Amino acid sequence: MPTFARTLDIPQGFSFKRDKQTPVGHVLNLTIGGTTLRPDLTIVSPEGLPSFAAVGVLSKFTWDTGATDPMNLTVQLSTANAQAAGGIPSGTNVAVVFQVVVFEYDPIKKKYFKSFFQNASLNGLIDNTASPTSFSLASQPSTEVANPANVALKLVIRPQGAAQTISIGTDAKTIVKTWGPA
Repeated sequence: MPTFARTLDIPQGFSFKRDKQTPVGHVLNLTIGGTTLRPDLTIVSPEGLPSFAAVGVLSKFTWDTGATDPMNLTVQLSTANAQAAGGIPSGTNVAVVFQVVVFEYDPIKKKYFKSFFQNASLNGLIDNTASPTSFSLASQPSTEVANPANVALKLVIRPQGAAQTISIGTDAKTIVKTWGPA
């Protein structure tokens, strides 16, 4: 199966500019181990829609697109959300509820489109079997964007519960994939 892997533009994710056409992504909501991080960033929509609130800006996102494959994401959080995430206990079977969106630019139609999204939040668990760094918070603020101050959080999340739907596509065509056991 093809992998959906994107390295995303952090400065563009925080401060979107229409004259730059690079992929951007955002975490719309995120709850880890019962701690809900606040959507405290106001993001300009690449699709030209009104601004929206986000928990963080994605810098990397990878999913091998298999129903049981984990999702790997690195998200830049505000310092307030990083402090909240720092208090989350580590361990096995830590529940995660999250929703992400990735936008890419179509140079033919000259517009952005959603290349990865869900209509509802996804349910998963921190995948402690994948790597010892399945949940890690940087000890220092990131340097790509100085304002607002932000800190990188890396997560590896495997599906939990019933099958969930994810949309992946281009501006012309979107396919729906399943994440989680059928």
